[in-house]
Amino acid sequence: MIELWAFQQLAVAKILNRPHPVINVAPTGSGKTVIASEVIRRSENSLVLFLAHRRELIHQCQAKLHNFGIDAGLILAGEPRDTMRRVQVASVQTLASRCLRRGEELPPAQLVIVD
Repeated sequence: MIELWAFQQLAVAKILNRPHPVINVAPTGSGKTVIASEVIRRSENSLVLFLAHRRELIHQCQAKLHNFGIDAGLILAGEPRDTMRRVQVASVQTLASRCLRRGEELPPAQLVIVD
């Protein structure tokens, strides 16, 4: 388990206590993925879709989620899909290709995080 810094704990609390969409802005290296992982961990009954633009970020996110005890599925070209996971980490490009060009449905999600 990863211990969060005070500013990260504050960000998580603010995100979870808002009834409307939230934008969390923080500098590079401040742990935005750590914050998102903790929000996802605390949203344990929600279906989650985490979107990123680069393959490296997607794999890093999946690894970080694993550190929080969350096994996430991937929606990424060339990777096997596990649609039974409540958390899906997706490439924006792969998701767009599958949904817009091939007519597949978006994965169900109650919480969407965009990196």
